[in-house]
Order: sequence, then C-alpha cells, then structure tokens
Amino acid sequence: LDCYIHSVVLTAAPDLPLNLYAHSMGGTVAALYLAQHSDDVNKAFLSAPMICPYAGGIPRIVIWLGANRYLRKLGAMTHFPYSGHFDPNADFHVSSDASRARFTYYLNMRIRHRSYQTSGATNQWMVEVAKLQKKLLNKKFAKQITADVCLVSCQNDRVVRTPQQHRFAALLPHGSLVVVSNAAHSLYTSTGEQLQKFYDCLFDFFR
Repeated sequence: LDCYIHSVVLTAAPDLPLNLYAHSMGGTVAALYLAQHSDDVNKAFLSAPMICPYAGGIPRIVIWLGANRYLRKLGAMTHFPYSGHFDPNADFHVSSDASRARFTYYLNMRIRHRSYQTSGATNQWMVEVAKLQKKLLNKKFAKQITADVCLVSCQNDRVVRTPQQHRFAALLPHGSLVVVSNAAHSLYTSTGEQLQKFYDCLFDFFR
C-alpha cells in the first residue's frame, strides 16, 4: 500500500490531501498502514473493517491452531479446508447483501466471469487474520493512529464482528463511529435507503 501511494497516488496528485477509503479486509490493511504513516494521511474512512472476522462462535485461538496445522501440512497458499467456495446457487437470504437486485446483479456477473469467482481463504491468510484482533485492539497500537478516522459498522454484519469494531473506534484518538441500521456486510449492495445514509456519511466526512 505504501508503495502504491508513493508511486501512483502522490505522483498523480502531489498537492492534494491524502485520504483513505477502505472496506472489510481493506480496512484492516488501512489500520495497519495508519499506525505507521498517520502523519501522511489526512482522513481515513473504514467501511465494515475486519478487526475480527465472524467465525460462528469458534474461539480465535482454536482458529489459529487449526490454521497453523494446515499451513504446515498443506502449505501457505492452499485453500483452508473449512473455508467457503464460490456457489453459483447462492441464497440471498444468507448472503451479506441487503438488496436482492444488487445481489442478483453481482452473482450473475460472477457466474459469467470466472476471474470474479473468488471465495474462501488460504491457510496463510487464516493464520494472519487470527493474530489481528489482539494487535488492533491494543491501546498502544491504536494511539499511533493520529489521523481522523470514521468507522462505519453494519448492524447485521455476519462476516466481521461489530463489538470489536466499536471497541477499536473508541480507542482511536480521533475516531468516530457510525452504525448503519439493518445493513449487512456488503454496504455497496445495500438498499437505496441504506446507501443514501452511507454515502451522506462518506461525503460529509471527506468534505
């Protein structure tokens, strides 16, 4: 991310303030970046950041131990055995989307284009993710993030855990928390009403 910012973003717009927008796992990457480069960033908007993934009640230590076992046995880039796969017959009612029309549009696009059929995680990814919560919710870590941060949390998120998001926002020196009612994880596939609130919040923050 640092390489991209300096070689592409700042080269194209050297006189503009640097703002970050990140969703889900991107929010994790942004948080890690901010802890090291807050002085370079004007504002950061974190949409449903993955402070802690939802694992159906399985303790984080169990996930970490299992992922390490499969990492040693199967290799870093092998698909984690208990992780999901792309499903062309996905059910809207158990999806991360709030708008059926947007859910259908994106699913059909992914069915048509094999390169969009991403799903699941590698063993190495699972090992790294299992470490994140402890690091991100450390007070010393959070205090390093001095930029203005707006964290948006989705009330009905079943991909990442919202209590940890709220705790992280409270630890930030200049953090604010916005909760989108009845929204699922994929905010960009929410209903029009939810998107209106989301975009109002986004543009007001960066204005």
